[in-house]
Amino acid sequence: MAGAQRRLALVELDSAPGMVGLAAQVVSLVNEEAHAQGYAVMGPDELRGRMGDVGYEALRKCDGNTGCVGARLQSVAVDQVVVGTLGRDEKSYQVKLWMVGLRPKLGALSEVDRPILIVGRRFKQDVASALPGLLRGEAEAQGTLMVTATSAGASVTLDGEPQGVTPLKLQVKPGKHEFQVEKAGYLPVRRFTAVEPREVTREDVRLIRVPGESESQGVAQGPKTSAAAPSVSGAGSGFRVPLGAWVLLGVGAGAAGVGTVFGAMSQRLTSDLQKSQDPSTKIYAATRTVALKARSDAMLANDFLIGAGAALVAGAVWTSVVAASGAGGANVHGSLSVGPSGGGILALGSF
Repeated sequence: MAGAQRRLALVELDSAPGMVGLAAQVVSLVNEEAHAQGYAVMGPDELRGRMGDVGYEALRKCDGNTGCVGARLQSVAVDQVVVGTLGRDEKSYQVKLWMVGLRPKLGALSEVDRPILIVGRRFKQDVASALPGLLRGEAEAQGTLMVTATSAGASVTLDGEPQGVTPLKLQVKPGKHEFQVEKAGYLPVRRFTAVEPREVTREDVRLIRVPGESESQGVAQGPKTSAAAPSVSGAGSGFRVPLGAWVLLGVGAGAAGVGTVFGAMSQRLTSDLQKSQDPSTKIYAATRTVALKARSDAMLANDFLIGAGAALVAGAVWTSVVAASGAGGANVHGSLSVGPSGGGILALGSF
């Protein structure tokens, strides 16, 4: 066949009925690439016409088995054939393509076995990127994924499969992949990465410590299985409140209560003062002492409420700083609790 145009047959992918459209896209992409590489292409319809329905459907079920493919196409004048399957699991489409040589010698030439993330929306791009090498008879090229983290020894999961600990270097199939990095005492990180063939993709992950928990505590308790951020519901995620912050929060709460009492007293006296006014003469029946008392109570209420706000803010800031730095506080733990009727803070422990 030296100097002659190569003859390539294309077979519809073996797929579930609900994936016929995607399978047709794959065959169309193979057809385009085959023409670009100078093949004389025999499409699925022409091949079915030459083989008959029974023989053609049997060929579709060969799933890349060289002997099966060769036996079914013995009487068809083509040099190579591309067959394949298309399936899916919960996360990915599973694309498998085989390039089988028929003449001058029967044998497997190349193969593509590639998972393509459904959420990645890169189905056509990822399939198309694999086809040039497939039709040239080359082994599928892989890419290199390097994962590092700000804390060494974090476990890495790629597409749901454990791979090892950071720093980690992996040889993976090209395409978009989902990976997760976890370490006891830190919030897990989950993200997507796109790996190109024959290229190095680097992922540097910044791990953030769980508020109020040291790394040694995390090791003792085992790895966290929470999502990427603490849950604010029901029991909530624990956090440590230092003793000084508790004092400030207590002072703030007490001042707020006193300020509320003085405010209520001032409002009551002001209301009584207004009611005592004679509409015709615009003269108040209440004494000047009552008016001064209402004013004094209002000023005290403002002072106490301002002080309460300052103490509460200072306590919250102190708690945040200690949590961010990983420092310990008093033996007191708080939990955020949010529900349909409101929210609050549950405090347990001693100080």
